[in-house]
Amino acid sequence: MQNRNPFAVFQSEAPQVAAHVPMAKFHGATRDKIRDTILLTLTVSGVQGIANCLIPTPETYESC
Repeated sequence: MQNRNPFAVFQSEAPQVAAHVPMAKFHGATRDKIRDTILLTLTVSGVQGIANCLIPTPETYESC
């Protein structure tokens, strides 16, 4: 197994986070729960990683 920097992995996969919002909403997640889940990754992904995810989240949540 390749040892990769978690920050680099998160940055490269951040667009996938928005793809999961509709599934989370379908299963009953609120906007607050989704936001809190993203914020839990702060220690791994840093502020820039969080910003990349939080910006498209509300729009994605409302559109599904």
